[in-house]
Amino acid sequence: MNKRKLIMGLVSVLFVVTPFLISSPVAWSQTNYGTIRGTVSDPTGALVPEVEIEAIHVSTNRKYTTPTTEAGVYALINLPLGEYQVTAKRAGFKEAVGSRVIVSVGSTTTLNITLEVGEVTQQVTVEETFAPLLTPDNAEVG
Repeated sequence: MNKRKLIMGLVSVLFVVTPFLISSPVAWSQTNYGTIRGTVSDPTGALVPEVEIEAIHVSTNRKYTTPTTEAGVYALINLPLGEYQVTAKRAGFKEAVGSRVIVSVGSTTTLNITLEVGEVTQQVTVEETFAPLLTPDNAEVG
């Protein structure tokens, strides 16, 4: 009798515990993240490498950045859920501000960006040279 109760108790425990063991990996695979990916091209349609992509989470103002690959492709992965403002920057092009993108659970949002050719900017280097105002030997200005 005791053996039978023990076996029935073990079987009951297995029936109760088994669904939790089976469902645990499914629950662990749920993520609270998403991805924004896409390409960056110029007005001719050529893909542009080495563009800095920045996504700013609208609610938290946190920035996530990545460069485009040599093929002009980017992916911002594991972004927390929410709304993002995406921008693209590269020398020789105007900064592109993309539309706002919503990242939802497990989603991948595609945002392709076209950069406009920008103006060439000049850089001026200013160097300061000091002429001595007084000669230390005789106090002349000079």
